[in-house]
Amino acid sequence: MVPFTGRCTFSQYAPNKPRPLGIKNFVLATTKGLVLDFEFYQALPLLQQLLDLWLEGTGTVMKNRVKPVHLTEATRLKRGDMEEFYRDDDKIVTFQWKDSKSVTLASTFTGCEPVSNVERWSKPEKKYILVPCPAVVVK
Repeated sequence: MVPFTGRCTFSQYAPNKPRPLGIKNFVLATTKGLVLDFEFYQALPLLQQLLDLWLEGTGTVMKNRVKPVHLTEATRLKRGDMEEFYRDDDKIVTFQWKDSKSVTLASTFTGCEPVSNVERWSKPEKKYILVPCPAVVVK
């Protein structure tokens, strides 16, 4: 988020951020943190743009931003449950995974498979338990 309080058609308000008002931007960077390119968020379908450029992408999304997909309510899911939905052309997958809280992700290169187990602390059992985890979260 780039802090900005002036007039702009694509400024965003994120109440839980240190600077809640500004312009959201996406950054393409190397694994060492070198910025290669960036683009300001303008309410465009980012994953489709990445596909058009032959790039892969994965990120978290808000449930209300994926309109045609009807995800199960988080209260109905148990820890480790996951569900995935592919777009008609099978190029973008949206999925939800429940850890201690529900996480919604979208990806252009992988889905839930292969599922592996990760160790998580369980408060009720007071010990570490194995929880099924989708491949994109493990990587």
